[in-house]
Amino acid sequence: MRSLLLIASVIGCDGGSSSPDATTNSGPFSPQLCTADPCPVNTIDLGNGSKLTFTFQADGTVFDVNSPKLAAGSTGLYLAHPRFEAWPESAGSPSPNPSDPNATTILNLAASEMTILTPTTVSAPRMTLAFDAIGPHR
Repeated sequence: MRSLLLIASVIGCDGGSSSPDATTNSGPFSPQLCTADPCPVNTIDLGNGSKLTFTFQADGTVFDVNSPKLAAGSTGLYLAHPRFEAWPESAGSPSPNPSDPNATTILNLAASEMTILTPTTVSAPRMTLAFDAIGPHR
């Protein structure tokens, strides 16, 4: 079963037991918050060497997801509608991101290719990475 990793913490993802086109998310996690330069870089392992990195900063009552970068691993990366969603402590599921800047994003990266996603905000310091589809390059 493929799993997503945030830094050293496992935050299970049902990427291996279901169709690679299943809508899913990484489960809730709390990224490292930037409080001074240099900001800590958060890393989510997407399997087969693919990863997503970003920084996370408080901005009043919202949290900025900055510099989100995807790097494809050895089998490439197909990712449809990647999005960060808030997952408040008291909630049983994530809250959709009203701005959803990557709503029409479909990526099909060959091995070792990189790209940058549109930065976004979430309304809580706990969140999830959600997507409509994930798998190797198609």
